[in-house]
Amino acid sequence: ISQFYGEATGTEIEQSFATFLIKQQICENDKDVTLFHLDKGLFGYLVLDPEKRIDKPLAKNVGANILEHFESHRTVVKEVQYDLELTMVICFDRENMLEKSELALDEAIRKKTAIMIADDVIQDVYHTIGENIFWLRKIKEAVQEERFVPYYQPILNGTTGEIEKYEALLRMLDESNEPISPGKFLFIAKNSRYYPDITKIMIQKSMRLFENRKEGFSVNLSALDIENKSMREFIQESLKQKSNAASRMTFEIVEQEGVKHYEILKTFIQQVKQYGVKVAIDDFGSGYSNFRMLMDMDVDFIKIDGSLIRNVHTDASSHSVVETIKT
Repeated sequence: ISQFYGEATGTEIEQSFATFLIKQQICENDKDVTLFHLDKGLFGYLVLDPEKRIDKPLAKNVGANILEHFESHRTVVKEVQYDLELTMVICFDRENMLEKSELALDEAIRKKTAIMIADDVIQDVYHTIGENIFWLRKIKEAVQEERFVPYYQPILNGTTGEIEKYEALLRMLDESNEPISPGKFLFIAKNSRYYPDITKIMIQKSMRLFENRKEGFSVNLSALDIENKSMREFIQESLKQKSNAASRMTFEIVEQEGVKHYEILKTFIQQVKQYGVKVAIDDFGSGYSNFRMLMDMDVDFIKIDGSLIRNVHTDASSHSVVETIKT
């Protein structure tokens, strides 16, 4: 709001909202309640309850009353009415109360829950944080020790049955060189600074292996890769150095993640195709399916998402959609 309407307007809106919160009845004695402005758009009531008269049902009831009053509240600043949304968490645990409240608030917003008891979810939140830290350490070590490797899945010609190309699939090896499925680490990797290193390893190892082979091969790229300027430069330099492998290479763009900047994607496709690289859209139909964009991007292949072809022989709607894509 502050970026769109200006800092002064944002401050006035917050002051108006604070006035609304001050007027709410939290408990019988207003002296036991203090309202804090914690951050932009973030407020907190501190309720003193040494005798522990407030339990979860009562607290939820108070929260529901505040939400009910808020629905009819009008936030008007300089004759303009603003629509605001309110999400609330209630924390009883006095230890690290603010930290737990803020973590639970993020969880409530993620789950689109209007009221949440922090104590009910915080253990799961801390468990998730612990898992993230655990896998982040594993990812860092695997990058340093080059334990990210491509596993090559053969792609057969449906008519001849011969292997025509291979798809490089990402795997992380543990300390015993046992493969770990990407489902366990890829999401965390993509939210870390190590993800570009993983993509570079996949490209380097794949191009090195297929430089002197006759088969084609493909490597997956995500939106994060394509929108990363240094990654695009690395890819172009790799294609220049190994032109023989580049001529048999396909980049499969993972469609379900979506690319925010289509001009960047379009330019990237034009640049890599100059080296003989082919471009495919992976899982077409699961994400930003758009025929106009598809034609504009000048891709060579589309890989139709399994949700469309799984029942194509029995489901008339699926058959019609796939037939349209094929045509």
